[in-house]
Amino acid sequence: MAVSPSAPSFVAVRGGPLPPEQTLEVQSSTDVPIKGVNVGVEDGNPPDVMWSVRVSNNAMPTAIYVQPLSTDAPAGTYRLRLHVASDRAANGPVIVDVVYRLAEQ
Repeated sequence: MAVSPSAPSFVAVRGGPLPPEQTLEVQSSTDVPIKGVNVGVEDGNPPDVMWSVRVSNNAMPTAIYVQPLSTDAPAGTYRLRLHVASDRAANGPVIVDVVYRLAEQ
């Protein structure tokens, strides 16, 4: 199982528009579709930003859609960790660290 991009990042200005949603592609290392894809979400530090995390379906290939939902938090760097796993994948879980940099105006 592979996730691409492996280290997505977002940048926004405090009080400005939200950064656009990003798509993470989840692929099987074989040509056979794998069912039972699960995504666990671990909030990073600091926990001041809410996130949207959606999975298109639970079989590979699939997509994970990620987006921070606030630009009102204090300026700084925020993190979210995704645990992408499947009982049928040999190399899971795949850890994806998402970074959100929120700058002052």
